[in-house]
Amino acid sequence: MSSKDITRLSGKVSSVLDDDDLWNLEISIDWEALYEIYKLDGIVGHYDNGYFNRYEVDVIVRNLLKKDLSLFKTVITYISNRYDLPILEEYLNEYSELFEVKKRIDFKNNTDKNNLKMFISFSNKDGEEAEKIQKFFKTCGVDCFLSKTNMEISDEYKNKIYQNILDADIFIYLLSKESKSSDWCDQEMGMAFMKYKFEKSMLFVVSNDGTIPYGFLSSFHAGFTYEANYLTEIARKIDEKFDSSLIDSINQYQNDSLNLKIKELFTVKSFNGARDLLVYINHNAENLNEKQLEMICNASLSNNQIYGAFICQEPVNQILSKHKDKIDDELYQEVFKKINH
Repeated sequence: MSSKDITRLSGKVSSVLDDDDLWNLEISIDWEALYEIYKLDGIVGHYDNGYFNRYEVDVIVRNLLKKDLSLFKTVITYISNRYDLPILEEYLNEYSELFEVKKRIDFKNNTDKNNLKMFISFSNKDGEEAEKIQKFFKTCGVDCFLSKTNMEISDEYKNKIYQNILDADIFIYLLSKESKSSDWCDQEMGMAFMKYKFEKSMLFVVSNDGTIPYGFLSSFHAGFTYEANYLTEIARKIDEKFDSSLIDSINQYQNDSLNLKIKELFTVKSFNGARDLLVYINHNAENLNEKQLEMICNASLSNNQIYGAFICQEPVNQILSKHKDKIDDELYQEVFKKINH
């Protein structure tokens, strides 16, 4: 809104309030009362030894406009209703853009690769997969906001959602039929897309039920949750963008978890428990080293919950066959015979 528009509005309102015809109707605006009601100190007049001296009408109008647009609108609307002057509200509507609140969007400017923030947008029906995403990235040090786990009952929902999208370095939209029809998800996505277009964040679309990206999202190549390594692929792209070390953190976490599972093989006390440990180890067996394989073999030989369980044969055999070249041949043959007795 230009200064000319402000001048025009000031002039129109002043002319109505200062019109001789208005006063011929014996309308007398109580500026002193307005002074008290709206705390208009220094705007409409002043007290001098207990006597109220009001300013000229055009001065009052200009003071109000300059001081506070919202206050100006409130006072003029009150006068319009109190003294039956609908023309004043017509003028306010004519210049409605002047009173629109334009909130400044303050995107975070500097990304700290050691303190990355992520926002996950999802429909409640996709909550389980959303929590899986959050858990995965938390293991490598990413601060993940998920309304399902981060929001408290006392939190003011809209403001917290808004602020966390502004702060996020990475936005993941968990796409599905449900999220596509959700007003909230659409609005969150719109805000995140704007930040992405300003090159202030990364944006990933992941389909949870095969739903294809729509509208402006169609320009994004979506991942799919049925793809085994979709989260690792996202982490890899984040590392490329921010020079972070998410993949290293993930590998370290997986290796620590793997070592823990291997140690548990010696003490597990049930066939099903032993099988579950072996299935986990086999699923993450790509980078097993000689020491880890030796421990697996020794546990398989010493714990009857492994060598005595038919259900443990398959995962042990798979681990042995994948890494035969890393296992001492004599040890390999001993384990193979005992497992496949």
